[in-house]
Amino acid sequence: MELHTVKLKQCALQPTLTYKVAAVALANKMARTIWALLIKGGTYQAPAIMAKA
Repeated sequence: MELHTVKLKQCALQPTLTYKVAAVALANKMARTIWALLIKGGTYQAPAIMAKA
């Protein structure tokens, strides 16, 4: 493959990769929250901003 072809393919994949990275980061955050609640025996309380919506 030529260099310009590789760069075009990378640019075409960039939005898809960005969404996937964001999805994995959100899933990781949720998993850490759930794990902490399970270990500490707590209950989840939504942030005040989310409760108003």
